Amino acid sequence: MTTDLSNPKEAAELFLSWLVTDAYDGAVMGMASILEKGPPGRKPSHDLVVLHQWFQSLDDESRKHVLAVILQASKAALFNCLVLLDGMAGYPVEGKISDFAVYLQTYEDQDARKADSPQFNVRLNPAYSTEYLHDMFHWLLQERAKRKE
Repeated sequence: MTTDLSNPKEAAELFLSWLVTDAYDGAVMGMASILEKGPPGRKPSHDLVVLHQWFQSLDDESRKHVLAVILQASKAALFNCLVLLDGMAGYPVEGKISDFAVYLQTYEDQDARKADSPQFNVRLNPAYSTEYLHDMFHWLLQERAKRKE
């Protein structure tokens, strides 16, 4: 399936797909790995070592609850960031009608990217929308959960 990049909804779905795979899944799996296997590296953060040791001292049921908290916290963090990007938290610049804009941009080559000279762009979170990124994120996670059942 190809994505019509000129369609803001399809471009937003592409963004959210990457966000879920890289940010959401990455955060959940990364933190779970640290708790279960220990933090990576030769000199891991003392705080992460302590969390790993604490997690290892828990019974299986408590470990499941901790992992569920990580899942919910990751979901809430991304959802609330998307609410901000959707302009649902008010104007970011006091006294000015303002919003944060997220664009998908394509470039002719790396030089054009370095020069910030996009060949094409589409805004993923229009100022006035009927489909918000935070809602699309929620629906995407619901669909994933249904497929896992």
